[in-house]
Amino acid sequence: MTMAEASKELISKEHTPAVEKRIKEEQTLERGTINGGVYALYANGVIVSRQKIKIPAGESSRHLVLPVAMVNEPTSIQFIGDIQANVQSLTNGSVSFKFDPSSSDRTVEVIVSGL
Repeated sequence: MTMAEASKELISKEHTPAVEKRIKEEQTLERGTINGGVYALYANGVIVSRQKIKIPAGESSRHLVLPVAMVNEPTSIQFIGDIQANVQSLTNGSVSFKFDPSSSDRTVEVIVSGL
């Protein structure tokens, strides 16, 4: 089952009272880890994917497969860390970006949200 099918199923199915209470409190249908990253699927259909990556010194571009694919499309991307990136492509399952190389290794968190 793809993430798109799973999220559609989670959004449409009826939940137990305990799950309904948690959904009302947290507005989160599911959280998980996959492919070295984490994701959260919220009750309104938004998916937020977070992944930390290590960028070696001298590297100036990266193609990153997201930990979970967006059902329809990604709507925003954020980079946290010592980087100013230019997004070259953003699909429902990956992102390619370019940035200025550094003389030292660095760790960057990439956050993608979408529907």
